[in-house]
Amino acid sequence: APDLDSLPAPHTPEQLAGLSGLVAYATSRGCAHRCAFCRWQPAGRRRLPVERVERELGALLANPAVRVIYLTDSELSLRSERSRRLLRFIREHNVHQTRLLAFFDFLSADAEGLALTREAGFLDPPSIGLQSAVSTTSSARSGTS
Repeated sequence: APDLDSLPAPHTPEQLAGLSGLVAYATSRGCAHRCAFCRWQPAGRRRLPVERVERELGALLANPAVRVIYLTDSELSLRSERSRRLLRFIREHNVHQTRLLAFFDFLSADAEGLALTREAGFLDPPSIGLQSAVSTTSSARSGTS
C-alpha cells in the first residue's frame, strides 16, 4: 500500500471552500485491531501526516457552510500525542462552532482527552462503539480484540 502522503488530496482548496453541510474526512486508513466481527481490513493503520490533516481540516473549519465534520477513522486514541495535537488544533480553529463526530478509543480515555473533545466541538458525550460486555462473547472471538 502506498504512503498516504504520496496520494493526492481528494479535494482541491477550491472544492473544500465550496463544500457545505456534513463533510466526511479521514485522517487515517485501516485499523490497528483485528476484530473478527469488524468491517475494517486488518491491514494495519496508515496515517496522513498531521501537518496535512491540519491544513485540510483548517480549510474545512474556515468554511462557515460546513456545519458538521465526521472523522471517519476507525477510532481515535484520546491519549496519543497526534490525536491531542489534532484536538487542540480543531479547538483553536473552530471559529464557526462546527460540530464534529468521531469514534474514540475509550480504553485510552482520560479526563484531559475527554475535555479536549468537548472543547473542540465534538458531540458531547462522544460516540463510542461498544462491541460486547459479555465475557463468553469476548472469549469466543478467538483472541481478537
